[in-house]
Amino acid sequence: MDLRDLRTLLVVSETASFEAAAKRLNVTSSAVAQRISRLERDAGQTLVVRSRGCELTETGRSIARLARNISVLYDEAIADMGLSADRQPITVALNFASLATWFIPVITEFSHHARTEIRCLCTDERHALDFVRSGSAQAAISPEAKALPSCLAMELGKFVYVAVCMPGLAQQARSGQLPSIRFSPVDTTTDLFVHRLCHAPEAVPWHCIPSVKDMLAPALTGVGWVVLPLQMVAEHLRAGELVEVDPQFRFEMPLFFHTYFHKTKQLELLRQSVKSVYAKEAAKAAV
Repeated sequence: MDLRDLRTLLVVSETASFEAAAKRLNVTSSAVAQRISRLERDAGQTLVVRSRGCELTETGRSIARLARNISVLYDEAIADMGLSADRQPITVALNFASLATWFIPVITEFSHHARTEIRCLCTDERHALDFVRSGSAQAAISPEAKALPSCLAMELGKFVYVAVCMPGLAQQARSGQLPSIRFSPVDTTTDLFVHRLCHAPEAVPWHCIPSVKDMLAPALTGVGWVVLPLQMVAEHLRAGELVEVDPQFRFEMPLFFHTYFHKTKQLELLRQSVKSVYAKEAAKAAV
């Protein structure tokens, strides 16, 4: 199988379109189709289902994972020989809360030691591993402890969520009178606190703000109560600007960093950055 064809399959898996893949690769759509057809002849079966959007078959996803591994190893070998290479970016699937709290410093630290680009794919943490499984990402932040085949899972620690509101409003929050502030209509973390705190959870009014960072401001002005990572609200708790709605309960979600098993320099540097930054940020949030 040709490396160029394999990389084309990767781009198709990310864009779900021959046309979009062609734009990214600066080739024609027919060139993309020819490369995929050549791979399918080599594999002896269909790799991409062509419909309104392109979707990889199970074999296609397996080859996409192989293609990503080969691309990373190839680029690193070329760099070690002092030759120029179009280094492949590292795609990381993670939840919105991690991106809003501690992952940006990871990118900063990693960029000081490596020239590789980081691409973030944000999703519900329960589905982050699906991107690694499909070959769309080389790494993922997930609460799942079990590593996928040919992958490593590095434990990071507990990602702590707390329910907070302005001082004097905790009783209103617990009684269901103060609106909750939710990330989306289906917000399982907030639901966990609502069902624990309120006798009639279905009757609790709520605001929807689909931005983790922007959910904090309304809570600071008394609009409602909100469930957020402790890393986001620790300083406000220490300053007395917020209080915990339920001081007896915090939701602790385990976090693991999943990557492909192969030990390339770039992935090793990323693992080190993730481990060190997460530990530092978690220590800052201790309340």
